[in-house]
Amino acid sequence: MTASRSAEVVTFLLVGLSSTAVYFSLLWALQGLTPRVAVLAAICYLASMIWNFVLQRSLTFRHRSPSRGAPYRFGLMHGVALGLNSLTMWALVERAGLPLYAAQIGVTTLIAALIYLASSRWVFATP
Repeated sequence: MTASRSAEVVTFLLVGLSSTAVYFSLLWALQGLTPRVAVLAAICYLASMIWNFVLQRSLTFRHRSPSRGAPYRFGLMHGVALGLNSLTMWALVERAGLPLYAAQIGVTTLIAALIYLASSRWVFATP
């Protein structure tokens, strides 16, 4: 792995951690808003997604040529990730009975890896 790729991965992880902090803060603050875990997860995910796009584009992938399609690809990527997050959280918490935060930590780890691959190879790829 090159030094620039290593720096990119570290920055991606730091931005991701800040987005995760936004997500979990909202999850905690809004948990009484709805009894439906999938709805709660979707609200929190959408807010953290906006935070994430702004920081990933301006910090992690700033050295790449800006593309007008990046916001659309980012939205599509996160739409798929949002569906995966909500469905998996529903299955793990409401069906399997796992604790909310334990389930979300596992799901977040998996989705973060998938999002990095999609971001670096598709969303922010240099044309």
